[in-house]
Amino acid sequence: METLHLVLNAVTVIFIAVTMFAAGLGATVSALHGVFTNVPLLVLALIANIVVVPLLGWGIGALRRPRSGHDRSRLQRSAGRLGGARRHPAQRPGSRLAGRLVPQRPAKGTCGSGDGGADA
Repeated sequence: METLHLVLNAVTVIFIAVTMFAAGLGATVSALHGVFTNVPLLVLALIANIVVVPLLGWGIGALRRPRSGHDRSRLQRSAGRLGGARRHPAQRPGSRLAGRLVPQRPAKGTCGSGDGGADA
């Protein structure tokens, strides 16, 4: 499944690059000259790309931001399913380690020895 994900990502990047390259080859010098001499259109395009698009992305991000710890943990779990976070081998379904005890991190302020942080 991970191989399929990598292949689809590569195909998507290649498709976008080839499409942009083909569009560039299809543009004539006179068409480019016409676009660059139309100053109001050029200014509007720059404003749209430098101001409007980032504001739109910021607004969508603000609307989709998790509002509580529950939503945040659900978001982290979904990121793990998409390959963003790696699971311990014992947590992976179908693993030969599945069902075994998962090692826990030591509590804050301890050395990990379990004696409350006192050094021996």
